[in-house]
Amino acid sequence: MKFRKADDALKNTPIAMRSFCSPQKKMFLYHPRYRQGMIFDVFVFLFTLFFIAFYTTAAGHSVHFAIIGDYGCGCPGQMHVAAVLKRLHLKDPIDAILTTGDNIYGQASYSPLKHFMFWRKKGGDRALFKERFDRFFLPLIQNGVRFHAVLGNHDYRTRQARDLIHDERRFGIPNDRGYYRLVFGGTPDQPLVEILMLNSVRLKRGDPDQIFWIKHVLQKSRAPWRMVFLHHPLYGPTGNHRPDAALRRMLERIFRKYSVQLLFSGHNHFYARVHPSAKMIQFVVGNGGAPIHKARPDANTRCLIMRHGFLSLHVTLNQILFRSYTAEGVALDEGVLVRSSNRFVVESQHCRVRYQTTQ
Repeated sequence: MKFRKADDALKNTPIAMRSFCSPQKKMFLYHPRYRQGMIFDVFVFLFTLFFIAFYTTAAGHSVHFAIIGDYGCGCPGQMHVAAVLKRLHLKDPIDAILTTGDNIYGQASYSPLKHFMFWRKKGGDRALFKERFDRFFLPLIQNGVRFHAVLGNHDYRTRQARDLIHDERRFGIPNDRGYYRLVFGGTPDQPLVEILMLNSVRLKRGDPDQIFWIKHVLQKSRAPWRMVFLHHPLYGPTGNHRPDAALRRMLERIFRKYSVQLLFSGHNHFYARVHPSAKMIQFVVGNGGAPIHKARPDANTRCLIMRHGFLSLHVTLNQILFRSYTAEGVALDEGVLVRSSNRFVVESQHCRVRYQTTQ
């Protein structure tokens, strides 16, 4: 009889108040119907905590990258690009600056007599770091912006790029191999973005260990966004350099098999957005300061801008907003890339000019 009265009281009492509704607490605590309600309450509470944690660490988190390449020349173009980067960081804080190579050019890199000026310092020499890096980017590093570089052919002109590799504070290269993995956002087990920073100079010489490492990392990746940085482009317009067909044969099948969505390269001194397939985009970002190359767009080129500048990426769980800025701070190419049901879609894109040269 007592249990029947307790049962009737439970029916008309909110779940959250059942432990406080009667002086007969001990009777309710062991009543089967009360235990069911308590288990349901605990389940709802834990599910809510999980949802909030997931949403705040993944869906609600945003990462802001800036990407520059072929910049370390000490030229006026590099000065203007660095000035716009500093203004952008004050307005919209940058989490990291990633480079596409050729971080330090030699003193005679663009002289017609460069092959005879043997006394001049060559690319990648630590003696040029203050003149060609610190003068422009040290304030950003002091404000907490991390640089992470890939190595270009000019960086290898002195001591096989050892000066850059051993200066992790400036260039963020964590090992002697010159290729490494970065993760941003999310959790350690499932980051928001996973980035492979490759050493294409070594790949061109033959590096089976790096190929094995690329496959191993991509196979284990659980990140919703997978990106690859390397100096030499696999696709795109022909400038002073053609897209590297040998590298493309080496890497293309791997990238498609493991669903790499975005490639970033330099080497050619311009900005280009290239769509080699429906599931992959390559950005050529080689307009960071060195003299601009003239180029001819190919059939897959959606935007080609031959002006100094850099690329900005805002990455969230389901979309990426990209903007290509000029050295004057004007966005000439922008768009939204959407990830939905494990598919990659270019939802919107806007290139103000398909073909624009330096003024």
